[in-house]
Amino acid sequence: MKSTALIATLTIAFALLSACRENEKDITYSGIATVERTDSTFVLHFYELAIFFPNEHPDSLENGARVKFLCTTTEQPDSAGIIHNANLNEISGDLTQRIVYYDSMKEIQPKYKGEAILIPVDMHITRDYQRNDFFNITTYFTTTNDGNNDDYVCLAHDPSAQLADTTVLWLLHYQNSSDNCNVFTYNTISVPINELKKADSEWIYIKVLRYGSANDTVATNYTYGYKY
Repeated sequence: MKSTALIATLTIAFALLSACRENEKDITYSGIATVERTDSTFVLHFYELAIFFPNEHPDSLENGARVKFLCTTTEQPDSAGIIHNANLNEISGDLTQRIVYYDSMKEIQPKYKGEAILIPVDMHITRDYQRNDFFNITTYFTTTNDGNNDDYVCLAHDPSAQLADTTVLWLLHYQNSSDNCNVFTYNTISVPINELKKADSEWIYIKVLRYGSANDTVATNYTYGYKY
């Protein structure tokens, strides 16, 4: 009986160890990607990778959407950078948020001049597989715990703020009320910036302004090259 019990125990232990080793083979990818979809395929383009999800076709996401995602796979990319089969663990809605141009609006709504405080966590420019460029911006701020404070984040272009050789954009946060804002939340937007290209230069100089926590204006400069 002792021998039988020992064999059973070792069998279970071996099975658990094998399962752990199988899990160790999982490869995880996460970040911001561009959706490519047809009637039969759903693909995420993440830097140089094309990740296929044969069993996933989120109805709410259209071709070209920008999304945050988390996925796992047990295969390495092939020589063309393709992962043929992956499991989609998490995916956001479309993060695309276009630049707001004040001079193209008959009336500027209050949310497009929002002055509520926000703190950038990550701000970087990336290019997708179709050579479309995006300003990916993640921020955090305080809001109400009921989630009904109409928080809105955008990049805005004010003609009166522009400089001769620099495109000036305001990173703005609007919220309906600053009362009882005691819950921290994160927000990510992906802003198309190909429209900022200039015919006489392969570089764009961008200054991003935002309101600081000390009632000051904070400026961050970026240099963006789109030739290659």
